[in-house]
Amino acid sequence: MKKVLQNLGLRSMLMGLFVLGAFLFSANTATAQSSFNQTQTSTAKGLNWVTESEAVTILLANVDQYAQDLAGYVPGSQAYNNALYHLSYYKNVATAIDAGAIVPEAVIGNLQPGIIETNAKDDASPLNTNVLNQLYNDIVSLLTI
Repeated sequence: MKKVLQNLGLRSMLMGLFVLGAFLFSANTATAQSSFNQTQTSTAKGLNWVTESEAVTILLANVDQYAQDLAGYVPGSQAYNNALYHLSYYKNVATAIDAGAIVPEAVIGNLQPGIIETNAKDDASPLNTNVLNQLYNDIVSLLTI
């Protein structure tokens, strides 16, 4: 056994195992995120959305309301995190629509944990699939006829 390790090189074997483990881990993560986005994208295509100008007006009114609500919540609480993520997501969608995106594209394109978390404050809890589903369902009820 000692000779085999010397011939193959312990470093080479460890590096190979590390790369293989990293590949396997990243493939599973991408698959899960991809299936979530595919579900939301296929659902969004069949909905009757409000116009872009109506969507921006609705979203900015909700952003203002969530901003006011934040002042009354304890940072890190569930209510605080909920308001913070809604505020961040709605603001991102409104900005995308102002930049020329159509409503369903803006809704799906900004439904990404990295985008929402980056624009939210650091004291919010991490996003999970349940929170993303809630954000999506809430914006659909706001912006569909």
